[in-house]
Amino acid sequence: MAELILEPYAAHLSWRHPEVRSLEEWQALFADLLAGLAEACAADEARVIGHVKGLGVLPDGSFLNGSTVTPNRPPDVEIHRANGGRSAEMELTLNVLVYGLPRPEAQRLVSEVSERLAAREGIDLDISPARTAAAAHTHT
Repeated sequence: MAELILEPYAAHLSWRHPEVRSLEEWQALFADLLAGLAEACAADEARVIGHVKGLGVLPDGSFLNGSTVTPNRPPDVEIHRANGGRSAEMELTLNVLVYGLPRPEAQRLVSEVSERLAAREGIDLDISPARTAAAAHTHT
């Protein structure tokens, strides 16, 4: 059996809906994203999900943290309400840690699953690589 490699992938997703949504609606979208990613990552039996997790932040300071380790059970997405928890926007940092999943494939899966959900919900979506601490501290 070949040794499974781990190539972590991190992305920043900016979600913008034309209408204000409740924190519970954002929670459901986040759970759908995690469930879709778990299913996509596990589609190849040679892969092992270590963790797919993220942090979603609303402008009012409310946030969601969620994770999944298998497509066989619903993701866990917790609500942390600050000032009402209603917004038309959510910023999400996502970490995909799957053994046997090369980084370019992880990037493709995140894009496909996210874009499918955004289209279904009528949400504008921007995806970019997450900045690492090392990149943030690089001096020129």
